[in-house]
Amino acid sequence: MNEHVTKVLIIGGYGTFGQRLVRLLSDINGLHVFVAGRRADKAAALIATLSGPAKLEPWSLDRSKPLDTSFIVDVVVDAVGPFQAYGESRDYVTDYADAVGATYIDLSDDPHFCAHRVERAKRASTTVATGWSTFSAVTGAVYHALGGADGEALPIRAGIVPSPRQPMGRAVIDSVLSYAGHLLPGGAAGLTQALRRTVAPAGARPMRSLLFANVATPDAVLIDPRATGWVAPQPQSLHRVLILMARLARWRMLPPLRWFGRIIHAVQAKLSVGEPRGGLFVEVGDPSETMRRWDLIGEGDTGPYVPIIPAAALIKAIHEGERFAPGVLKAGAGFRLERLTPFFDQLGISYGERTMEVGLYANALGGAMGGLPVPIQRLHKGGRFEGRAIVTRGRNPLGQVLARLLGLPPAGEHSLTVSLTSDENGVEHWVRDYDGRVMRSRQHAGAGRAVHTVVEAFGPFAVWLGLSVEDGGVRLRYTVQGWSVFGLPLPRWLAPGGDVFEAVDDQGRFTFHVDMRAPGFGRLVKYEGWLVPTEAKEPKETD
Repeated sequence: MNEHVTKVLIIGGYGTFGQRLVRLLSDINGLHVFVAGRRADKAAALIATLSGPAKLEPWSLDRSKPLDTSFIVDVVVDAVGPFQAYGESRDYVTDYADAVGATYIDLSDDPHFCAHRVERAKRASTTVATGWSTFSAVTGAVYHALGGADGEALPIRAGIVPSPRQPMGRAVIDSVLSYAGHLLPGGAAGLTQALRRTVAPAGARPMRSLLFANVATPDAVLIDPRATGWVAPQPQSLHRVLILMARLARWRMLPPLRWFGRIIHAVQAKLSVGEPRGGLFVEVGDPSETMRRWDLIGEGDTGPYVPIIPAAALIKAIHEGERFAPGVLKAGAGFRLERLTPFFDQLGISYGERTMEVGLYANALGGAMGGLPVPIQRLHKGGRFEGRAIVTRGRNPLGQVLARLLGLPPAGEHSLTVSLTSDENGVEHWVRDYDGRVMRSRQHAGAGRAVHTVVEAFGPFAVWLGLSVEDGGVRLRYTVQGWSVFGLPLPRWLAPGGDVFEAVDDQGRFTFHVDMRAPGFGRLVKYEGWLVPTEAKEPKETD
């Protein structure tokens, strides 16, 4: 057991990001964490909800004034923000850290603030970790992991999807609005450019296709001058309004958007709708040549922890006795991705590099196909398979009519034959024969808003299937991401869906479970059973 006590001062420890850092650190034995801010009562209220082995203590402190250097800690974290508004007081915390010999960490996302910190760090006698958040600590660590530091420097593009489960704080909104419509490094005005991406870590269910807008980040200061940052807040309807407002502000048809900070904060807090997941993509390299990509998805309430994981990992390393050189500590070169992944794993966050693979399903899974059980991999290579299926139809008369239109199998227990072939365009043709009742479909790789999905078409209808690997790699799950008719997208809330997965039974056979439902129609059909390759049923020839 580590008997050494590491003292950590977290300024803004009960704020949006600070309180999550306190929660992670509360589980580390031997830490003495001072939860600081102007309201010690709020710090005490947070501490009362935690029960980990770390010692937590409320502390009254105003970071806009010089700090008392008689109060000595090992690490000081500035989690207040917005860092764009610090003005003349922005050096008080670093002055304090240097005076007491503490490692300095801030969660700034402002390139100008971080550039000032980098310049000051040239004279610092302590370690300075500035921009130590998603931008640029996570992105910097990923950049190095993808080879961005090997030989010639490579351009980097990174985008964040904030989780709607945690509405953005006023400080974050003020930060974004401070540069909306104003020129960023590279020549584009903030929030005026857009690109579309689908965040999809290998083996995880893809997020929806989202529109990202350009934002100012410290990546251009701390990683590569060509780095660009992007953000896709939800709901996307409000995001599109912000892009329009930024363009109008750029053309001087609106006043600076920071004037609208209060109302935008109130509106987004009320409209906290959208997919309850947070995400990140990082692309390293020239898109016109070879580009590598790494994605991350945090489900539910885990996404908002990503920005503070680098700080938690650095504090843990210091507590365990590691020391870092004075001056700026940059993620990647001095603090690699492997230091962050244990926290991702602890929180159940999906992450990893996407790779291009041969085959429809292998490519959709981004490199995770090889970890699935052999019977599942074998089926998706194609061929002919035989087995049994039990089919249950829904009771809703309208649902039964729709099931017949889609060619779904009749109720009962059936012998089942499945034939899977691929044509020269990579389209898979599925023929399922339930005792003479034939069900045909086509599957192909999704594109545009359906990218990273498998699109399965039944006549004029098509559903976009997101694939994910579950239960330690033994189950392949399908989730409907969208649908269309005659190629025209339909409202997602009307899409059919249900509990659909593939697995392997105790006899080593491929198994399937499909419980298909549709809003307003209830269950359309449920069918489950097993399949084996036809050649496995044929007797071996004898001499």
